[in-house]
Amino acid sequence: MPISEQISGSGSHTPSLFTRLPGRLFAPLASPNKDRYWAILCVLYENRFGPEAPLPPSKGYTFREIVVDIESALLDQDAWGEEGDDPETPIGIRANMVMTRLVEAGWLKVERRALTRTVFMRPVVSHFLTQLVYFAERGPVFVSGKINVIEASLKEVVQGQKLGDVLGEVAQQSRDLLEHIRNTGNIIRELMETLDLEMTTAQYVRTFFDNYIEQVFIGDYREMRTKEHPLARRQQILRMTDAIDESTEIRSRLIDWYAQYRAAGDVYRAERLYERDMQRLRDLIRIDEYIARLDDEIRRANRKAYVYLDHRLRSVDFLDAKIRHAIDSVLASSEMLWDPFGAGDMINANRLAEPRKVSAKHSTSALRSVTLSPRDLARNRVLQRARAARSMNPHKLSTFVLTRLETEESQSGLDSNDIKLDSAEDIRAYQALLAASMAMASDRAQVRFIARQMTRGFTVTPTGAPDEPHPYITGRPFKLTKNQKRKEDK
Repeated sequence: MPISEQISGSGSHTPSLFTRLPGRLFAPLASPNKDRYWAILCVLYENRFGPEAPLPPSKGYTFREIVVDIESALLDQDAWGEEGDDPETPIGIRANMVMTRLVEAGWLKVERRALTRTVFMRPVVSHFLTQLVYFAERGPVFVSGKINVIEASLKEVVQGQKLGDVLGEVAQQSRDLLEHIRNTGNIIRELMETLDLEMTTAQYVRTFFDNYIEQVFIGDYREMRTKEHPLARRQQILRMTDAIDESTEIRSRLIDWYAQYRAAGDVYRAERLYERDMQRLRDLIRIDEYIARLDDEIRRANRKAYVYLDHRLRSVDFLDAKIRHAIDSVLASSEMLWDPFGAGDMINANRLAEPRKVSAKHSTSALRSVTLSPRDLARNRVLQRARAARSMNPHKLSTFVLTRLETEESQSGLDSNDIKLDSAEDIRAYQALLAASMAMASDRAQVRFIARQMTRGFTVTPTGAPDEPHPYITGRPFKLTKNQKRKEDK
């Protein structure tokens, strides 16, 4: 049988990726300008097609609206172009060329309605872009949150409130958690191999600590051995798993659900799917083995880094500074009447590195459980609320501005002197608007791009000189106007 028939045949186990995605979808992301294409896709995802974007029109966006977004993204980037393009090409033509490239690759789809062209993104492509953005923004995994979700979901299955859909989901989460912990040890080993011993000491330390475990892989690694960590309740999860399997009523109800929704009525296949998910939950008993192996990899990495840094610090011993000082002293003196070097041999056995001393390992003391008093708990909640009130993000700032613009009768905009500040949160939002107005007056494209990220749905325009007096904050006056949707020329 030909290879093409094996790959596309129904009996193949290879997932059919390009029957769901366009075949040239990865072409822009594999080009020399892949970083810039990715930045443009992220801008379109955030402003038009993502879950946090405004609700799109029922007929799709106009062609001109998408081209304007691409032009805005190109203004914030360095000059670039495809092979054979003139670097002096106008921004409008470059934006249309990028638009054509994205449409040909399958990221966007254009439909013509009478004399108007509308642009939209296929649902499968939008879902794939969501997965890529999630992968790019994904930070360290917190094991405590995963364990809490698994335990809470299993309780609902035991109580009969949920069926096989929840059981399959928590089984998949359990498997993903074990895979992540198991692979973290291999990732640390690869990290230590990438550290070049020819680096300077500062570069080595910066690379080692910037890419270390708690910042990239497992966020609550240091708390995993404490009694308060949810990982200590994994035995309860295993007991609930056994209770589900031993209960004839729950087991039969779950197998019936698997047969109806996942096995097309095949009871034998439904039982195999049920046993597979139950085994994934029982595999949580092996998490201690994976964590112990991870501890060994971390100790090995620590020892390797400590030996390297100790060697670098002890071997140099300011020798370069001493030699440079001796040379400067010789050059500064016209008549050498004394020996510029110190007494004794410059290199002898006493100046060599000392032998390694093996220190005895002390047994760890018992962990102490800390219980906060009601006063401390209340104080922490007050601090969290105060910190949340002082924080500012694009969503809160847009809500603050658009609410006031909609209540104003005038459609020309709102001056900064007319904004009423009734609370500390309003003053914090006003302070963010002042910073945005100062950034919009800058001649640096990157500064203006950061300011536009905070001003979604409206525009901040500086109107006066800096340091004008204000009852609360002194700064540059500005004017707020609501963004209007552009219509395509017909």
